[in-house]
Amino acid sequence: MRVRLAHHQKGTPPSWLFVGVGLVSVLIVAKVGSLLPVRLLPPCGFHVVTGHPCPTCGCTRAILSAMGGHLVLAFQTNPFFITFMGLVCFWVLAGALFATMGREVTVEVSAREKVWLWAVAGAAFLANWGYLWMAGI
Repeated sequence: MRVRLAHHQKGTPPSWLFVGVGLVSVLIVAKVGSLLPVRLLPPCGFHVVTGHPCPTCGCTRAILSAMGGHLVLAFQTNPFFITFMGLVCFWVLAGALFATMGREVTVEVSAREKVWLWAVAGAAFLANWGYLWMAGI
């Protein structure tokens, strides 16, 4: 895996910009959702049918906790999601910072490294699901 700083190519919008717009959209929807009574938020269909948490159970509560400044509670609610969102925020902020300097960060990943990264991400996702079951989320 190689991380490089390169000059930004004119006419090519950086990917972090699109991710940042999506992140802001998620935060706006979460903020609006936090203003609604809890009874109006939809329940998890998987949890309703099986009585067990789905792999993404707790994401709504985690993002609302994080937005309220309760990062430990957010992490306890769904560790994988909050860690992932933290990495996304870091990526967007780093992209914006380097863009002010006329640079962009590129990460080059070989095919073999890509397989390992997906395997690790999949294992972390499944471990998180196990945690959600054990914690009774």
